[in-house]
Amino acid sequence: MEEVEYEQLGRNLERTNQYKIFLDTVCEENEGHFDEVDRILMRFESLAEQQKEQGEMLVEFQDDIEKRRDSLGKHSKIAVTEVVEKNATIAQNRKILESIVIQRKELEAQMDKIKMRQQKGIMELGEIEMAVDNLFTRCFLMEQSGQTKAQLEQIDRVLKLPRVHKTAQMLDKLCIYYGDLEYIVKEFKNQQKQAMLKKAEEAKEANDKSPPRRGRRLSVNPEGGNPKQPDHDDRESDVQSFFE
Repeated sequence: MEEVEYEQLGRNLERTNQYKIFLDTVCEENEGHFDEVDRILMRFESLAEQQKEQGEMLVEFQDDIEKRRDSLGKHSKIAVTEVVEKNATIAQNRKILESIVIQRKELEAQMDKIKMRQQKGIMELGEIEMAVDNLFTRCFLMEQSGQTKAQLEQIDRVLKLPRVHKTAQMLDKLCIYYGDLEYIVKEFKNQQKQAMLKKAEEAKEANDKSPPRRGRRLSVNPEGGNPKQPDHDDRESDVQSFFE
């Protein structure tokens, strides 16, 4: 057994002897850096340890890079999804904005129509106010001789009111004024009609009492025969048609 180990050691020595010769040559050529073989071996071990550590760090860095790449991929997918959703939201908001613009144009057109109607209404209101002023002037201001002091003070108070209240007060007074005129005209027509009827009745009574005159015009009967005398009903209808 010892002989086998001895032979094994001898073979290992022969195999590694060439490396020792190489290391001695290196020490001779780099005398300032390496004084002996042990320094080279120590340097080799330290470099091997650094290489091992750097390899481990490289593996860690690669793992970290893979993790970051996966995270970046996930974030990229999320970002792409958010971009698509935001683009859809932008398109929807654009449609809403277009509908709002259309509604705004329609509202502006309606506002223009309303403004035109308002202007037309203002013009018509001005014409109405001028007509009311003219009527009020004709009815109450042009002829003040027949009015009392209280009436004149009331008219002056109406004229000093603001435009809105002034027109309303004028219309109230004009309504009363024309109502009174209508009542007076109606009563006058009734009295005139009654007077005409009374005169017609008096004339009829006088005609009935007086003898018939010669050469009196008689109405001709369209059916032939004797002339027809005008009766009371015909005279009354003539009077009524005159008043109508």
